[in-house]
Amino acid sequence: MQRVARAVHSWPVLRWLQLLSALCIVACALPARAEGGAAKAALPVPAAAPAAAESAMPLWPVILDGRIVLEIGFGTPNLSAATRAENISERLAAVAADPSAPALVTLRPVESAVELFAGDHLIADVVDGDGQVEHVRKELVAREWSIDLAKAIVLYRIDHSSAGKLTRLLHGVAALALGLLLLSAIVFLGGRVRRRLHAEIDRRQPGHAASAIVDRERVYALADSTLRFIGVALVLAVVLITLRYVLAQYGPTRLFADSMRSAFWQPVGAFWHNFVTDLPSMVFAMGVGLVTWYLLRINAYIFGRIDSGALAVRGFQQRWAATTESLVALGLIFLGILVAYPYIPGSSSPAFQGLSIFVGVVVSISSNSLISNALAGITLTYLGSFNIGDRVRIGESTGTVVSTGIMTTRLRNRNDEILTVPNSLVIAKDMTTNTSRPHGMVVTSTAGIGYDTPWRQVEAIMKLAASRTPCLRRDPEPYVLALSLNTFDVTYELHVRLEEGAVYDRVLSDLNRNVLDAFNEFGVQIMTPAYVADPSDLKVVPREQWYQAPAALRSADPGSGGKTPVA
Repeated sequence: MQRVARAVHSWPVLRWLQLLSALCIVACALPARAEGGAAKAALPVPAAAPAAAESAMPLWPVILDGRIVLEIGFGTPNLSAATRAENISERLAAVAADPSAPALVTLRPVESAVELFAGDHLIADVVDGDGQVEHVRKELVAREWSIDLAKAIVLYRIDHSSAGKLTRLLHGVAALALGLLLLSAIVFLGGRVRRRLHAEIDRRQPGHAASAIVDRERVYALADSTLRFIGVALVLAVVLITLRYVLAQYGPTRLFADSMRSAFWQPVGAFWHNFVTDLPSMVFAMGVGLVTWYLLRINAYIFGRIDSGALAVRGFQQRWAATTESLVALGLIFLGILVAYPYIPGSSSPAFQGLSIFVGVVVSISSNSLISNALAGITLTYLGSFNIGDRVRIGESTGTVVSTGIMTTRLRNRNDEILTVPNSLVIAKDMTTNTSRPHGMVVTSTAGIGYDTPWRQVEAIMKLAASRTPCLRRDPEPYVLALSLNTFDVTYELHVRLEEGAVYDRVLSDLNRNVLDAFNEFGVQIMTPAYVADPSDLKVVPREQWYQAPAALRSADPGSGGKTPVA
């Protein structure tokens, strides 16, 4: 009979029935555990609980076959918490490996503890300190530990049975096969998607499209890089998930698999938790950004209309539009950041605060030149010192204004070079402006003529030279100034207006050439830059020679007799 009993007891079916019955016992105990969890608040904490129990204690795990069964946080005077956890792990492993030991864990209260037994095998004892760690009575902690220990024993025996080993092997092989299949699918689908993307790019951007902002090869590279990034991410995800699942099937590698899961999912879970928590703040910050964006568009539209002349505002000059638009846009952006900053996730973190301090230090270091140039640019804009197209001399720099901005002013000199002058220097230096408004820039040509040449003849010759020069205005009429009566000559200066769009230096060169030709044509010698000798005849101009050709007598001149000459 004993042989028959041992044979029947060794049948796999009966062993599985034993394991299932143990699982049923554990399942029946789970409601009691839930009730105990709900009753934690109702059970009073022992009065002897020291104040140190309120502080966080390190927890030491009880491990069976790579699974964390429970955690110990209290140590007795004789045994530390780590030693207790190690001893419980060893006794639990011995009980789980003994087929004769029952899977059901029972409670046996003693004088100052509750002992946990599997049959006649002592596994653990629960003392008052364990209840203090959990803030409940030790009896409730003992009940929870008994359930966790019984479940661990059942799972251990299922995993180490023949059927369990075969099942784990099949699960591992299936996981590897599925992982390889997924990797093959990723490679195959990646190639197909790449070819479809290239075809779509060829359809939308033909090779002869010269107006494309980005050439087709760069679009190819961008699409391939994006697909490669997605493919690598998917491959890593499949490899990690497959490897973690296979390693979790076996006790020696189960802890490593759990650490892999924690290393991956804990950051993801923390990110998702923070995302859900900060979602209302992010929605508000995005709303502020959207409102700011619309205000910037309205600002650009209004001042763009003013700059183009389509909209006129009384008292607001058209040339102020670009600078005012930049100032208003800067104010709107600053206001938007000021309102949205407290609602940006992580704005109160040390990293964000460190970044803010760094930006503040950089701004403070560079603020002297930036602020001085910006204030000078604003001052120049609203004072109207010069306009685009005016010819200015700033210190030693001379040229035509091609652009003005908040920070710099750009000039084009006669060598067709662009000079960039900081606005703070424009304000600090002496500046001379030859404005093109309202009648065009003034072009001047100077010549020193001897006293023996009538001034009227000199004026007529210089005006004739101006009439022969293209790109000069006839209205207002050119005029000549006698600037100074020098020792040996008289300095004359011709003033004429330049047409819009003409190049100042080229027109001045043409005018000087025509002045030379005109004086040579009429036999008048230019005395500058030096006078060498005085000829024998007297250097005076008789009255009868005052109106030599091409000069004409005017009625207002002395000795005209009221005649009206024709020039």
